Amino acid sequence: MNEEKDQEAAGISHDMACWGIFRQHMWGILKQHLQMVSDALDDAHVAGFGTKDVSNAWGRIGIETAGNALIAGLAGGNIGSVAASTAAGDVATIATRQWAESVARSMTDDADGQRVIENVLSNVIGAGAGAAAGAASGGDTTVNALSGAGYASAIQQYNEAHENEKTVEQKDLPTGYVGTSSIDNPKVIHHVYSEYNGEDYDLVGGAGAPVRDDKGNVIFRQRETGEYFVFVNNKKEIPEINGVHTGHTTVSQHSATITDIIDPDTNKSVSDRVKIQTALNDLYSSHLSYLVNQDGTFIGERGTGNAQIMPSSSDPNTTAETFARQAFGGQVPSRFRPLTVKNQTGGWAAIFADGMAVTYRPAGAASFRTKKDMATVEINTDSIRNIKGGNLKFKFPKD
Repeated sequence: MNEEKDQEAAGISHDMACWGIFRQHMWGILKQHLQMVSDALDDAHVAGFGTKDVSNAWGRIGIETAGNALIAGLAGGNIGSVAASTAAGDVATIATRQWAESVARSMTDDADGQRVIENVLSNVIGAGAGAAAGAASGGDTTVNALSGAGYASAIQQYNEAHENEKTVEQKDLPTGYVGTSSIDNPKVIHHVYSEYNGEDYDLVGGAGAPVRDDKGNVIFRQRETGEYFVFVNNKKEIPEINGVHTGHTTVSQHSATITDIIDPDTNKSVSDRVKIQTALNDLYSSHLSYLVNQDGTFIGERGTGNAQIMPSSSDPNTTAETFARQAFGGQVPSRFRPLTVKNQTGGWAAIFADGMAVTYRPAGAASFRTKKDMATVEINTDSIRNIKGGNLKFKFPKD
């Protein structure tokens, strides 16, 4: 008798497992199409298909719940349990998404870290709500409830990915910026105009195939300068591409491999330009900001190579050394060594903990390409290397 019960139990377990696999496979195919429909309706601004507000997500929740319940019915599963599980998971994740975002922002300033925390919180909440609803509505606690939680998690992950692929709307633009769309694609802004300074920004790749950064934000090109920007939360920001993040310049970051993104309209590298923009932004916010003009050029007149020619003076050595020490920014060098070049003493090289290097050479202590009455200061940082491709040299001539 016990043997017969064991065999019956084994058969039931096998049937449940097969049913679970079948339902997962069928739901995987169907849910992709249902979510594409929901996303298309949301892009078209049809009410009820949003991803962050339950009051504007009833259509999305209903369509995904009905689809999962349909698969459950075709496969002989518990329709009520699966429907309850999917709906509860969707409602819970969408209702708490903004809370998850606020928690993530309170824990870290890093955008990537915030996204990870948001997704973990949302998926835990969705899984728990889906499992609880599935079990409460009569589902098997080991199959229907937990698989429903899994679907809720999968749905939320897909919806989160869709959040990152939105195009720019007027509400996303800073005050004073006006977006324009085309008759063919009225929902997609392809041109932005600044009423403050008359600058124009064009959508890279056009409305049909916009180019995006690592965060899924569509990239715009400033028409006059060729610089690239994204418009997020009423701000104009530099795009984030393969580890190059504004305000976080590190050696490891800039030595990372960068996958090139080509602007299809100009055939130029978006990645290279963004790297320079990021480096300039870092310089503007550092103690070396005085080295950069507002138009992104360096102070002084452009010389050959990476040299900038500074105003002449009666004592170029004193002028240059004062300029070199100004670059310390109040820091104490971790290493400092005197230099003797061509029998000229008085020069030195200073290395700092953040990797910055400052070198001073008095007149006569440079190469044959430099006039003998010129003193030289070299400043080397990660940001400067990314802009100039090497050290930045300032030449100080004699009156």
